[in-house]
Amino acid sequence: SGTVVTRPKRYAQFGLVIESDGAAIATTPVPHSGTRVLSFPGAEFFTGPLVLSFTSGQSHVSFYVGATVAGPNNTLTSRLRVLDQSGQQIAALGTRRPVTPNRCSTLYDIRVPNPVIRRIEIFLEATDLGGSSFEVAPAIDDLSFEGEPPPTFSAPIVQITAPTNQLQVDTPSLTVQGTV
Repeated sequence: SGTVVTRPKRYAQFGLVIESDGAAIATTPVPHSGTRVLSFPGAEFFTGPLVLSFTSGQSHVSFYVGATVAGPNNTLTSRLRVLDQSGQQIAALGTRRPVTPNRCSTLYDIRVPNPVIRRIEIFLEATDLGGSSFEVAPAIDDLSFEGEPPPTFSAPIVQITAPTNQLQVDTPSLTVQGTV
């Protein structure tokens, strides 16, 4: 198990939105460095991809991908789609890369000339000895990204217009009016 990532707000202030349900900060699979990874603990039936969105354009994104679950006789492979703000694919790392079971060790290092990366989709697939393929939950470690800074988020200013200030009421419900 792990600390569930409440999406999408937890890392938005840092420029990252994790759009995949069930993601958690966990200790398995084995991290590339440190002691924690972003994974899907207990995800028996994973429907991917793992989606990372950025609140501003990025020109460099890197991370290690691994397998959250893997049978002893499965061959694991990963692939990526890299998209811009309009959803246009700007890079596809469609060549399947081998992934070591139960370890984050396959490096993806994506670089583009301008800060246009806004979304990355990570697909992980297992193939058994009989040739049957199925999705498995990916895990990532050592995520880093460079590009435009995230937009600043400020709390809205709320002004209550009714009821008026210092009004005392004794009622089971109260309608409040105001502006944001």
